[in-house]
Amino acid sequence: MGWYGTILIGRPGEERLPAYPGVRQAFGSQFRVLHDLDEGWQRVDVYPFYRERPRFTAGVQQLAAATDAPALAAYVAESSCAHVEARTPKGAAISIHLPNRHDACSYRHREGQPGPLVPRLAVEAFEAWADEAGRSPDPATLAAVVGGDWDESPFMEDRVLALIAALGFPPGREIPPLIDPDDEAFAAYRRLAFLADVRAATRISIVEHGETPGAEWDLSPREHDSLRFSEILEASMYGGARSRAQLLAECERLAAR
Repeated sequence: MGWYGTILIGRPGEERLPAYPGVRQAFGSQFRVLHDLDEGWQRVDVYPFYRERPRFTAGVQQLAAATDAPALAAYVAESSCAHVEARTPKGAAISIHLPNRHDACSYRHREGQPGPLVPRLAVEAFEAWADEAGRSPDPATLAAVVGGDWDESPFMEDRVLALIAALGFPPGREIPPLIDPDDEAFAAYRRLAFLADVRAATRISIVEHGETPGAEWDLSPREHDSLRFSEILEASMYGGARSRAQLLAECERLAAR
């Protein structure tokens, strides 16, 4: 199975990108591998909980407006394709599907598959985005990525990283998380939260299809507790919502209920 997730770039000022207001609501609440790209720019991989419904395109627009800096997000589906949205405060907008071609994508994109762009116009749009970001783009690599000639790797996440590099960003350095979400001390609640997340997502899906979920899809108080704990745990990774000691105390409190 390939990689699913969103690669997000923004310039959040003094904040860490995962903790920037509105980012979790727009793209999802699980963050991995945060990179400092210098000059205030950051890149992070984002994954929504199953129960979350990200607002991908609107989120990019809102992030660019809130930070007064260009923003870009690429949702990758099973390492095979990507939906890329890029915005700038001055109004530049790019919506492109990679591979950039006319045939329909076999993967489900919640906000629909962007239509194909003329490669030359796509390159010019990305160059304008990079210029507003104060970067020095590489037109040849941009043309290879959006024109279908880039064949360095079969994985779409690598193509997105090549696009980001072609926009003028360095690989950056990884910013270590403040909390390890895979800490064995939290394993029991993470397992319960995973199962509760799947059940909550199924209930939401039933409602979205116009049906009424049965009582068997109602979550128990313990399941609700596990979901809240998982949200606090993820928010603590880069934003400092709780220390490890506070998270352990919360685990003990929930276990005693």
